[in-house]
Parts: sequence; structure tokens; C-alpha cells
Amino acid sequence: MKKTTLLLSLFFSMSMIAFSVLITEAKAGNREGQFSLSPVIGGITFFGKQRLDTGPFLGIREGFNFTDNFGVEALFDYGRIHSAIGATNVDFFRYGADMLYHFRPGSSLVPYVAAGIAGINFNAPKGIALNGVKGSFDYGAGIKYFLTDKIAVRGDVRHLLYSHGNTLNTIEYSFGLLIPLGGEKQK
Repeated sequence: MKKTTLLLSLFFSMSMIAFSVLITEAKAGNREGQFSLSPVIGGITFFGKQRLDTGPFLGIREGFNFTDNFGVEALFDYGRIHSAIGATNVDFFRYGADMLYHFRPGSSLVPYVAAGIAGINFNAPKGIALNGVKGSFDYGAGIKYFLTDKIAVRGDVRHLLYSHGNTLNTIEYSFGLLIPLGGEKQK
């Protein structure tokens, strides 16, 4: 937990420095035809019979906006999570795609909702039943704040649902940078 707090504090501090250095009067926001790349850092909390501790993860998002409002993101996350079963670590991988709907796409502050599907892979030592790939559904919300037309900061929360005998719940929360590439300039 201390590592997670330290990593999130460090990332927040770096984001605030970037904000103060990079802010300009440029018209920013979501744009049709825009690609994006987003490195993220965050935490994941498991509920129920999974018996996994809350832990940090690193991830990457690659997006494309079909319109100013609608977009899609491919995602990949990795975390090493401590397990209460056998006092060992479990490697956690998540990969998939989310559809995003952006509100107020032409402004600097762009809230959005997301929903998607993913595969979750637990790579655990033998004897831990959670091993293997699970299909999952996720939904949540996020916000992007465009510092300039070339960089933004983002925050996301997702509720992950998947099955391992029963339906299991996990909450994933992350912060990151968003680097927009291309797209039609807004008038």
C-alpha cells in the first residue's frame, strides 16, 4: 500500500508540474480522426473470494476518435498483486478494448463514460485456483484535461466483472498522460 501511495503521489506531482509548465491558450479537446497514446499508473482492488490484496499496476491505452464524441481505446495493464493464499505474488494482466463517449469534446475539460470487454489473466503459482484467462466486462467514467492541444492528463475508474464460479468484482483506478496525435483542427 505504501508503494501505491508513493507512486500515485509521484505521478500527481509530475502531472501538476506538467500542468504549470505546458498550459497555453491553444484550443484543445477531443477531435474526430485523432489517435492517442496514454501511459497510465493506478491501483486495483479485488473484492470477494479472490483473496488478492489491493495493488499497483502500470498500463497503456491506445485510442482513436471516430467522431468528436465517440472513440475506442485498446488497453493493456500489468500488476504484481500479493495473494493471501499461500502468501505469494500473482501476476495480473488485462487486455481488451473500451468504447468511449465524450461529453463537451471541444473544451479543455472532457468528461466521458466507457464500457468494454477484456481478458484478465492471472499467472499464479500452482495450487492457486485463480490461474488462467477470464473474460470480463467493464464500465466506468473518466476525465481528460487538455493542457495544450498536444498533451492532456486523465483519470479513470472502471468496475470489472468476470466469472470464476461466481461473478467477481474488481475496481481499477488510474491516472495518466494523454498524447493526442492528428485529428481535424476544431474551428
